[in-house]
Amino acid sequence: MTWYVGDDDATAVPNGRDTAAARVDDSYVVGTGARANEPPIRDLLVQLGVLAAETFSNTDAEHRRYDMLAGKVRSNLPPADAAGKVESIVGELGSALASMNAAKERHQATEAVLREALAGNEESKPEELAAAILALQTRLQASYQTTSILARLSIVDYL
Repeated sequence: MTWYVGDDDATAVPNGRDTAAARVDDSYVVGTGARANEPPIRDLLVQLGVLAAETFSNTDAEHRRYDMLAGKVRSNLPPADAAGKVESIVGELGSALASMNAAKERHQATEAVLREALAGNEESKPEELAAAILALQTRLQASYQTTSILARLSIVDYL
């Protein structure tokens, strides 16, 4: 049987969650990694391997042998209130998922606000646009009339 060896360099990345990091915000990084050789996962896989390596037939002696082996495997797993167990890893990954979902909701809300602001700048009402063009046209006509009057003005007319 071949076993996964994993990454034994505990000094480089002490926590399995730090093996894969996801940047969910400008200043927030969430650890989403796991290593199969973390003690809780490794211990569970070893005990499951012990059960998987055995074969049992359907006799009373084999039932007793299975019950004895299952009891031994169960006793080798950490108790329900132990700190370093698979449930704690699952909890850390669940917390990372909740953080990513919260960041996703923030990003969606920010996107909605930005789209609303952009829509207000890109889409203008035809009435407002027509009024702005008309005001510009009036100012241009006044400017042209003033320029025309000044162009016809001579020194004699000025005096």
